[in-house]
Amino acid sequence: MFLIIIVVFSGIKLAPILKPMLGFNEKELKSLDMIDFNSSNKEESSIVVKGFSSYIAKYDGGKISLYNHKGDLLWEKDKEIKEPLIIGSDDFFIVADMLSGTMDYFDYSGNTLATINLEDKIYNGKIFHNNSIAVALEGSNTILLLDEVGQEISSISIPKGDIIDFELSNNGDIIAVALLNVEEYDYYSSIFLYSLEGRVLAGNKIEKSILYYLKFDENDNIFSLGDNVMIMIAQDEGLLWEKEIEETINAIDSMGYNRIVINSIKSQNTIIDTKNRNSIIQMNLDGEIIHQTPITGEIIGVKSSEDVIAAFSKRTIFLIDDKGDIFIERKINRDIEDVLWISDGTFVLMFKDRMEIMTLNY
Repeated sequence: MFLIIIVVFSGIKLAPILKPMLGFNEKELKSLDMIDFNSSNKEESSIVVKGFSSYIAKYDGGKISLYNHKGDLLWEKDKEIKEPLIIGSDDFFIVADMLSGTMDYFDYSGNTLATINLEDKIYNGKIFHNNSIAVALEGSNTILLLDEVGQEISSISIPKGDIIDFELSNNGDIIAVALLNVEEYDYYSSIFLYSLEGRVLAGNKIEKSILYYLKFDENDNIFSLGDNVMIMIAQDEGLLWEKEIEETINAIDSMGYNRIVINSIKSQNTIIDTKNRNSIIQMNLDGEIIHQTPITGEIIGVKSSEDVIAAFSKRTIFLIDDKGDIFIERKINRDIEDVLWISDGTFVLMFKDRMEIMTLNY
């Protein structure tokens, strides 16, 4: 112990030796692989990449491809899709054509589990914690809840409004739907809680606001975030609380079970104070700020794993821990389009013509 104290205070540079001895481990960002897209121009072709369960699924140039977390190609299948949608769980993933309404279910070994045709345009789709799948159908304005082999569990017809978001409760018995209604010179949002039989259990209307994010809390109350307000609704009590938002919300993502992460932009003095206009906020589902991290630069997106946040500008990625501290800031020599987490320590940097798999070394 005496030797360690003498070394530290004498200024001798023995950090690589001392840090393991003192129990410190630096986090480093390492590139595992770079994968080029088959199509030369991402903007002019249907390229979709999604990461889940330590896998990367890609549709590109008429091929469905699956990679492991190191970038090794596991298998490929030929498939012509006009407007691809990819969603996945720990057990399987789905590649859908949003224009035709066809959906192919695959396991991670490449076996086709099911193929169904919904005969309607798909607006969006999600896979939930119990492996049930919800798809919003554009033509009929319906939300279908399907099981892992495509059998219908529930069908909810939306009589009025455009479907913006939808979510399944933790117990799997309630579907929450956020709707936008536009009427000549006015607009408003609505949230409804539906039973699986399609019965309305609760609802609320918010004037002059667009509610675009839903998340159930541990008590199956529904939290919703919009462009100028956040609210919480319970099945029995209705509206529990409502809070106004003064700043502009640029991006949002879930962070674990009971937390969300938001990129907020100050609405005032943005011309004078350009360096401190962006913040990464960690918030619980009671609308309380847990941590707020100022970020220099124009943030274009934020994606979160269970305990690490990736905020990114056009040429820089910031990694933030669950205490709100930036532990890595990395300049990138090409324009970043998106970030996809595939596990707690591995993510994909998306570029216009390729993707790069990055991992955190602790």
